[in-house]
Amino acid sequence: MYNKRSFRRKYKKGALEGLPLYLIILVVIAFIALGIFFEILQPLQKTNLDYLTATPNSISFHLSGTGSSATCSGSTNLVIIAYGTNGKPLTGVAITLSGYGNPQGGSTGSNGKITFQISCYYVPYTYTYQITVTGQYTGTTPNTAQVIVEVTDTPS
Repeated sequence: MYNKRSFRRKYKKGALEGLPLYLIILVVIAFIALGIFFEILQPLQKTNLDYLTATPNSISFHLSGTGSSATCSGSTNLVIIAYGTNGKPLTGVAITLSGYGNPQGGSTGSNGKITFQISCYYVPYTYTYQITVTGQYTGTTPNTAQVIVEVTDTPS
């Protein structure tokens, strides 16, 4: 004969003992799913500007004449590369040059690179200059990086 009370007592204990195991399995599966989810989102997160490189890091021009009558001519290319916190070249970094001649600016291309033409610029009796290269980028957080390039005008 079927007795409801004995049936409930018999299986009630087993159901409660098995419940924590199911919860543990559910929590483990949830953590694995969250890990996979965040791994998928990782490439979508923007990187931040880490540093700039300048090639060459020093430039030299030769002057003709002396003093206030000295003149100079010539130019050279200055290549700036911006790198992100992931170590890869960074596209779209706003680069400005200041401190020598006319200020210049632009944005890095798809390879993280921008090239500026630096022409000889002479202030009488001043032979050493600095070009301050500043990069600004808004990744996850806005960031600025700088590099200094030495420029020397050498009398002939």
